[in-house]
Amino acid sequence: MKKLNYDKVCQVVALTRNQFVRILKSRGYKLREVAELWGITAPGLTQISKNPNRKPVWDFALWALPERRHLARVLGRRLQLARAIDASPTPSSRRSLRRQAPQTASSRIRESALVEIDDVWAVKDAQGEHLPEGCEGYVYLIQERNGFQHAAIRFTTGYEESFSVAYLTGPECFLVATGRTRTKA
Repeated sequence: MKKLNYDKVCQVVALTRNQFVRILKSRGYKLREVAELWGITAPGLTQISKNPNRKPVWDFALWALPERRHLARVLGRRLQLARAIDASPTPSSRRSLRRQAPQTASSRIRESALVEIDDVWAVKDAQGEHLPEGCEGYVYLIQERNGFQHAAIRFTTGYEESFSVAYLTGPECFLVATGRTRTKA
């Protein structure tokens, strides 16, 4: 695996103190709130924001910070996804699960809780011109067909497709959940 050169990344991403604070405030936070969220003191965050040679992880964390009004929902979704990943079977046991009887209603409910309307999904492996790598789409419909939950996703390229929720949450899927929701204009 190729190691990422953080020096090159820093040159592109490095923010001034003013930019750092403006981004933080544009997302609806006060300095002390973000410090508390990140587990550091407010003076510590002030020092980090003033340091032009700070580690790039701080700028990345700032860019990844959701808007304050969406924080509770985003953290809830991340916790929900983490629990689902912890509860999912290992790859070797998945083969044996496929030979078992059809899913029960309770397992479909647990499965469908992983996908919600307006969730944003990104393409991690390009599927052609219609779905290039990095392309995003949002879930606009969830329905049950033949006893299985399906989510319809509308991509920024204009392409739409329906996927079973089991496929979306499985390891072989070319899509990945971003943990964000679509902002309606």
